[in-house]
Amino acid sequence: MSWWNILKRIEILPEEKLLHLDEFIKAEDKGYPSVIHPLNIVADFDDDTGKLKGYTSFKEFDKFYFVGNSFSFVKGSYGEVLKYRDSKLGSDKAQVTLLNPLKGTDTQRLFDMVEKRGGLRIEEYSQVDDIMSEDMYNQMKVLPMFRYRPYKED
Repeated sequence: MSWWNILKRIEILPEEKLLHLDEFIKAEDKGYPSVIHPLNIVADFDDDTGKLKGYTSFKEFDKFYFVGNSFSFVKGSYGEVLKYRDSKLGSDKAQVTLLNPLKGTDTQRLFDMVEKRGGLRIEEYSQVDDIMSEDMYNQMKVLPMFRYRPYKED
């Protein structure tokens, strides 16, 4: 097998480039607040069919990255898109995620997965006042919020 046959096709695209795909659900339709729009999508495509195998999202803010939930339609894609996204973000800024499970998702399992990856549940503004304004916090807290390292120093 030649090296070009094993390359993975993972791309970072603006959200509007994926709107035509049946598997893709835009952020607004998932219930994300408008303050995080527009998102960059990390998309894993099947080289043979062009179909979306999985995706995740992110947006860079001044002092943190918003990182979206990940969706996988093919076994193995979940880890691939997360690894690719995280390799592009660096570790100097905190990451914040909002959980908005799709209907039928085990919410506790999702919470456990985020906590296993180092996510700390945000219960009050003082946990994120070093990286975002109170106005942004109030817009984002409509969904369960988690922060990844670096955490706020006391």
